[in-house]
Amino acid sequence: MQVHLHFYQGYPPRQVENAMTLALSEWYDIMGINPWHGFQLSNELMPLDSKCNTLTCERAWMDADRVGRHEIRRAINRAEELLYQYLNYWPTKRRQEVTLQYPRLGNHALHRFTNSDPTGRWISLQMPDGYIQSLGYTAESTPVLSDIAYSDLDGDGLFETATIVTTVPSGTLPGEVVVQFASGDLGALPESPDIPVRKVTIVGTTATILIDSWNLVCPDKYQKARCQALNPNSFYAPHGNNPKPPKPHQYVLAYDANVFRRRTDPTGTTQDTAQAVLIWESEPYPTWSRCCYNFASDNTSDPSALRYAIARGGVRDSRAGIIYLGDSVYDVDSQTWSGRISWLECRAPDRVIVRYEAGSTDNAWKTVIARLAAAELTRPICACTNANKELAEWQWDLSRNGGTDEVYSSPQDLTNPLGARRGHIHAWRSIQRLQRTIGFLA
Repeated sequence: MQVHLHFYQGYPPRQVENAMTLALSEWYDIMGINPWHGFQLSNELMPLDSKCNTLTCERAWMDADRVGRHEIRRAINRAEELLYQYLNYWPTKRRQEVTLQYPRLGNHALHRFTNSDPTGRWISLQMPDGYIQSLGYTAESTPVLSDIAYSDLDGDGLFETATIVTTVPSGTLPGEVVVQFASGDLGALPESPDIPVRKVTIVGTTATILIDSWNLVCPDKYQKARCQALNPNSFYAPHGNNPKPPKPHQYVLAYDANVFRRRTDPTGTTQDTAQAVLIWESEPYPTWSRCCYNFASDNTSDPSALRYAIARGGVRDSRAGIIYLGDSVYDVDSQTWSGRISWLECRAPDRVIVRYEAGSTDNAWKTVIARLAAAELTRPICACTNANKELAEWQWDLSRNGGTDEVYSSPQDLTNPLGARRGHIHAWRSIQRLQRTIGFLA
């Protein structure tokens, strides 16, 4: 039995993104900033031993001399968006859903009669992104609330390592494991950010996850009006009949977290989960006379009415962002797909919705993102340049006039569209070497 799972009227879903950006802890590492102090953690084992060695608050208004974590995250996102604008691909992996015009013949008076190109292959589509990794929708498994255990592996008194041992779905890869804060630790946050993980090991369906402890400060601890030091050794340690306290609790670090699998799933069989969805607009006739899916009971003259059909395909050229698609029918009994080739009784679709994962996997872009984000910040982490020398290096404005060797720069560097700071110039040089260009045949 063959079942067409794709007869709908309505409006196309909006574009969505699932960003996998440079983590704040990675930015601290590249900039040479103490992660404990960067996440507002300090005690006698990790003291603030000078005026230059200060905490980073959540927001800049908590301390007029320094930027906060919120401003740093925003600068990281801004840096990635600038790189995408000129590279024509994301420097980090993203999951996208975009709506594109279906490819038309050069002569618009002509219409396609087959779902194939002149070489006999499925029709190609040029995506707005390069480095297409795979087609499919974002699938997430049911979160498992898992306990967190803290340990001091180097014996310095600071419990820098958090370990989670939990069950994950069969077939899960280490890169698909996601950890998020439990809802009781979020405070006023509407949803949890992803927690960066240090290492994931999976044996069967058992995952062992290692996390740097400074990434596990409960978000509700950052939501007070005053910026105060938090104790990095404040965590729940089970012993005897010591029960877990109810949330919100007095501990700084989380004692449990949600763990689940997030992946790009190419096997979706519905309009909401398929790799792609073809869209037909209605025509100024009383029937859907030229739509591939025409039933008398569904005839309409409504100009806003739409028809949908599921499509599947693959990646033809990853870096260039070229994919191919074909109208598909799913057989429920055999659980197989078959492609529809002939359009002799109808016209080609007007638009197509495509779901995919795209973005560079080159870790070298993390350094470029970090330096560009530093240049986008308007203030340093603290008032002393010596305490954030790396940050000050990439914030230096090379367009300034003065009597030091810092003022020299190539005239070509100062005309780049990103800005005149050293981080801007470094990013622009990287863009010029590695940007993706798209040509058009006139």
